[in-house]
Amino acid sequence: MNSRAGFAGMAMVAVLAGAGCGSDDDEGGGGGGGQSQAAEPSRLAIEVSGSAKQPTITVPKSIEGGVVEIELTNSAKGTHGAQLIGATDGHTPQEALEAGNAWGENGKPLPEWVIPAGGVGSVPSGQTASVTQELAPGKYVVVDLDSDANAELEVTGSSGAGELAGDGGKIEATEYQFSSTGLKAGEGRVLIDNVGGEPHFVAAVGIKPGSTIADVRKFFRTEKGRPPIDESRSFNTAVILGGAKQSVDAELEPGKYALLCFVPDRAGGPPHVVKGMISEAEVGP
Repeated sequence: MNSRAGFAGMAMVAVLAGAGCGSDDDEGGGGGGGQSQAAEPSRLAIEVSGSAKQPTITVPKSIEGGVVEIELTNSAKGTHGAQLIGATDGHTPQEALEAGNAWGENGKPLPEWVIPAGGVGSVPSGQTASVTQELAPGKYVVVDLDSDANAELEVTGSSGAGELAGDGGKIEATEYQFSSTGLKAGEGRVLIDNVGGEPHFVAAVGIKPGSTIADVRKFFRTEKGRPPIDESRSFNTAVILGGAKQSVDAELEPGKYALLCFVPDRAGGPPHVVKGMISEAEVGP
């Protein structure tokens, strides 16, 4: 299976291409029983290390769920991210990963027992990024968005607490469009809210000066001509279900961005960008 072309890894790969395993370490579990931690999120520490083509992804055996801060440190060469995939109804995380790859890569239906459960989007080598989100108890596989590396994780409870912040603005996803409010330049937390019924994620990429969102739509429809996007101004998230939210680390520059989604409906079929899920966002100073 190829996670890079499959589950959520197709996200930024598709944007840029169109434009021209685990450890048994017990550390990193959140939760704790003291009252002083009751209002704090649990913590999930993920590290990707090694070479760009053959990295290793390291996660703890288990963590407490609820509200969880997921921190990804990329100690490997190249860009890497982490998508969490849950398995229910007696299925294994590896079965969920296989089904997810068939969905993302080939547009096959995604079974109801496969849960795209968020995670951290692409992180450059030598950097760390984090998101805060809810994680339900269950068994998961954590897969690198840019390689086949993966590791299994168990979420054992729901002790993490806290609110999802959006001091850097908000992006809402639905079928088949995005809306955004209050996006600010600089470092901040952007609240990603999937208010639709289908799985979605956000690939945000700058629109070149002199180009318009109409140019972006035409480019992704025809895949011809000079790309109207500036991939040096971009970020992407992991895939989340309808009704789920994430508070995502992002560093934005002022200007116009195109917001795109490349995953299909759960029933399968073409990616959402083909259905017109390309929207404009304005990042203020």
